[in-house]
Amino acid sequence: MGQQMTIKWLNGIQPKSTSEQKTIWMHCSSLGEFEQGRMILEGLRLQLPDIYIYLSFFSPSGYEIRHSWVIANKVFYLPVDTEANASLIIGKLRPDCIILVKYDFWWNLLQKASDVKIPVYLVAANFNRDRYFFKPPFIHIMKNGNVFLPSEKILLYF
Repeated sequence: MGQQMTIKWLNGIQPKSTSEQKTIWMHCSSLGEFEQGRMILEGLRLQLPDIYIYLSFFSPSGYEIRHSWVIANKVFYLPVDTEANASLIIGKLRPDCIILVKYDFWWNLLQKASDVKIPVYLVAANFNRDRYFFKPPFIHIMKNGNVFLPSEKILLYF
């Protein structure tokens, strides 16, 4: 139900123009991942008070508790990862960067972000060579220079 509401909302908004305020989008699969990444958004809000922050969840555990979190301008459910949904979300939100917390990688979303050169930052992720994202098809996205490991680059981008 929440994902359908997101699609309806996205279809009803105008795409962000490139001249508008800077926009950041953080996706967390659930409340646990949110707690690991929340300090980033809190810090960004303090340092860049005019930035527009989108926060998405896949699980109700995050959305139901944080749907009215004051740091984010808009909180929503992330729809299922299809090519059409990824194109709709990226096309409407046009974020200046995307932050993914932990391991919630979405192939179509990552591919679309790569296609339009939106940097993707991974936070709270532990990497080893056996993980699926170091294998095709994810490895191609990881190698294209559009996905970054945690660092101060998130702040430097703005």
